[in-house]
Amino acid sequence: MEMVAAGVSLAAMALVLCGVMLTLIGTEGNDIEGHCDPESGQCPPSSQKKYSSTGKNIVMVVIDDLGWNDMGFSDAEYETPHIDRLAKESVRLSQYYVQAVCSPSRAALMSGRYPFRDGLARHVITNGHPFGLPLEQVTLADALQQAGYATHAFGKWDLGMHTWSHTPTLRGFASFVGHYNAFVDHYTFQTFADDLHGELITGRDLRWNTEPAVNITKAYSTLLFGSLAVETVRAHDFREKPLFMYLAHTALHSPLEAPEGYESRCETVTPASRRKFCVMAQVLDETVGELEGALRDANAWDNTVFVFTTDNGGQASEGSSNYPLRGNKRTVFEGGVRGSAFIRFPEMLPELKGSQSTALMHLVDWFPTLVEGVAGVSLASLPKLQEQDGVNCWPALTAGSPSPRTEVLLNLDPADDAFMGQAAIRFENWKLIVGLANCSMEPLPKDAPGGQCPSGWSRPGHAEVLPVENASFLWLFDLDADPEEMNNLAEELPDIVAMMQEKLSKYPRVPQLGPEFDMRSDPKNFDGYWTPWLD
Repeated sequence: MEMVAAGVSLAAMALVLCGVMLTLIGTEGNDIEGHCDPESGQCPPSSQKKYSSTGKNIVMVVIDDLGWNDMGFSDAEYETPHIDRLAKESVRLSQYYVQAVCSPSRAALMSGRYPFRDGLARHVITNGHPFGLPLEQVTLADALQQAGYATHAFGKWDLGMHTWSHTPTLRGFASFVGHYNAFVDHYTFQTFADDLHGELITGRDLRWNTEPAVNITKAYSTLLFGSLAVETVRAHDFREKPLFMYLAHTALHSPLEAPEGYESRCETVTPASRRKFCVMAQVLDETVGELEGALRDANAWDNTVFVFTTDNGGQASEGSSNYPLRGNKRTVFEGGVRGSAFIRFPEMLPELKGSQSTALMHLVDWFPTLVEGVAGVSLASLPKLQEQDGVNCWPALTAGSPSPRTEVLLNLDPADDAFMGQAAIRFENWKLIVGLANCSMEPLPKDAPGGQCPSGWSRPGHAEVLPVENASFLWLFDLDADPEEMNNLAEELPDIVAMMQEKLSKYPRVPQLGPEFDMRSDPKNFDGYWTPWLD
């Protein structure tokens, strides 16, 4: 079967995908019968109702490069109506942190560990580089599968692909359709890597479980992954076991590409990059609405924990906005690591709907929060589980109680026995940054972690407001009084700096991985597809 989906609606694509879902999950699905209303959330009825098991379903939607101010609910200059409505029905996380780039964030999410512990804090794991999330790590999918969940993943993996054992269907997911690399073309799924001589090595990166998705010749990534998620819901028997779905969209990562037919809410948005970004967000919004509709149609929505989160801050040069926060993806300023997220869960207290949780939280906390708090499985019962950094935030999220944590390590990347690669930590209201975090300083080596990226205050259509240069390699901010990080207090409050440095010193210094490109991975050796090459 050949699939072409440029500019095709999600519902139409889903009808095409119904047949192939048999291959993916081995059971028959139902056709989509229309769109949900974005304002009310009402969805067309189905002729076949399914009833949820007693276990709560978990649906996690991860958006790539979603900035602090990129959705309607976060004051973007355009609406994303389905997502905006869901945010109003959910608990928004206002003190929630992620890593500054994608692979470290996904490692934190899947392992419950700060990525520096496994040497993953510095580099993005791109195809052709032989490293990834260590195989001894129990993943979130492993844990939920052991707890009796049906586990399915769609979209971006980005946690290693040099051996098959590092790929999703051998890391706890029963099925996977998506790509291994950090980025792909949204239509062709072509991607590239630099070889040892600076030449581009190109190949296609789209898998159906472990097989190359040769029958999907051209499909827009957001619509493809959204449709498959919908069909998985419609095919799942919620009476038998709860569902864990990990929908890791390639959007809103560059390249800025979007199908026609979604421009109406974006016509007045400027500049052009922001306008295209807005269109991509509209497609994304439709897929979220359809996924909600499928869960409602299966009578499973009211028994589903729905998590919506970014992986890192937005990329200003590609139409994203973190304003008014300072910084950008690849920096440890708030614009790079303060995450846009919300959670909706069953039996939510009325006063929590539409509220903002001030509980301090980090990506690593999803592991214990979902495994212990939602699935009801003690981490102590999981064999071979490595030391965890995450804490169970379920009571804080569902009852509005204080966070169990007062401290978050935002990054730790020592180089040459000095914190020159972005070390950052938050304790209560204080935040300390040590190292090359201020990208306006010159000179900066091009490969400096976080280097060559905006570290001031950027918003679409305006020139970046540059920060004052800081040659001290120290930044101290009081985030309660100064969430935009305008006032560096390091010189004024040396005792606080010393206290924060002491907290940093308690974490071990671990060499960070970044092996060179392996020419044996060249897709020309594997019929043009990026394929694990070390097995």
